[in-house]
Amino acid sequence: MMEGLDASFAGACFVSYHGSIGAEHAVLSHTYNPRAIWEVRINGEVVGESGINALVAAHYRVPILLVSGDAATIQEAQLIAPQAEHVVVKQSIGRFAASHLHPELACELLQAAATRAARGYTEMEFPQFKLPVTLEITFLVADMAEMALWIRGVERVASRTVKVTGENLLHLYRTFVTIVTLTRSLVDR
Repeated sequence: MMEGLDASFAGACFVSYHGSIGAEHAVLSHTYNPRAIWEVRINGEVVGESGINALVAAHYRVPILLVSGDAATIQEAQLIAPQAEHVVVKQSIGRFAASHLHPELACELLQAAATRAARGYTEMEFPQFKLPVTLEITFLVADMAEMALWIRGVERVASRTVKVTGENLLHLYRTFVTIVTLTRSLVDR
């Protein structure tokens, strides 16, 4: 999702995001791989994909200008992008159902928010993380945590939970993606 982002960008927009796997009232709630990941925490706070992806934006010092999704998405985005334009385009009914705004209205809201964000991007700050950052991943089963230990720098902190700690936010993000890719082999059988 963050492929290609570098320091040359003035800002990033997280469009059509969703809440984390454990979020209440979040349509399509998951965190990268719902068949492997139970929960992800950054510095003790539960995060979804927006929080994990914010590591890349923070590394390159790129502000997150806009976040759209359901109310759970916007609530989670407050942690990593409090200055961003936040647009709720759907109301979650459950994990697999939502009441969406009419597409024309959603597009109007997104366009207006993007215009405001673009006009004010110079005043927005990139996501801030207290260093060193600890990224914890809790898996559905212990086998996945065991497999994650094959990656350098990964420590086991509970039967299903591993952590990675560091100050290089891009390295943490890449380690996370590698862990998700590696553990996917246990669920893709």
